[in-house]
Amino acid sequence: MGDLWVDDGINEYYWVVEAKATERLNVTRVLGKAIEKGGARTVLIWKRLIKTGKKVRQSDGEKVVVVLSLDLFTTLLKSPSAVADRDT
Repeated sequence: MGDLWVDDGINEYYWVVEAKATERLNVTRVLGKAIEKGGARTVLIWKRLIKTGKKVRQSDGEKVVVVLSLDLFTTLLKSPSAVADRDT
């Protein structure tokens, strides 16, 4: 169930993190499967790596992308901590 479980330390919530480092990824499929296994508080972190002339793959564009469901996104926007930080 996810690559990493993180306790937020405040509200006794946990986060399930699915992490991938690949060139291509069907984010909707992978996130859906991760949510089925880990529950609604699941996020996908993807580091896109592309082949270059070198032996080591390198990131392309944004180095790391965090993908979450619309339901989780709207829940986070409604959270008190999100509202408190809005003025900054």
